[in-house]
Amino acid sequence: MRLKPMLLLALASGCGLVAMFLFQQATKGNTGAQAEENISVLVVTAEITPGQLLSKTNVEFRDYPISVVPENVVTVPEEFEERASRVRAFPGDFVTLDKLSGKGDHAPSQDIPAGMVA
Repeated sequence: MRLKPMLLLALASGCGLVAMFLFQQATKGNTGAQAEENISVLVVTAEITPGQLLSKTNVEFRDYPISVVPENVVTVPEEFEERASRVRAFPGDFVTLDKLSGKGDHAPSQDIPAGMVA
C-alpha cells in the first residue's frame, strides 16, 4: 500500500476514536431529567370483583411518580377500610375513590356465610 492512503486511514480512525470518547463523556451521567417526587398509592394485587371488600390480601401500597398517578387515588389506609369495589379491578390497577363504595356499603352476597346460598 502507499503511504498517503495509510496516513489518511490512520487519521480517520483516530478522529473516530476521539469522537466516540468525547460522545461517551458528554452523555455519561448527564440524563437531563430531574428526579421526580414519588407518592405512595393503593394498587390492586389480586383480581377484585364488584362488591368485594378491599383488604391487605388484594391491595397494597406502592410508590409511583406523581406525574403517572391519577386524581382521586387512595393514599392512606383509612380511605379504603370497610369499603368494597364497585367495578372489576385487575392486578396493577390504581384504586381511586370513584371505584369504591361508601364506607360499610358492600354487596349483599358478602353477608352470606361460607357454604350457604341465598
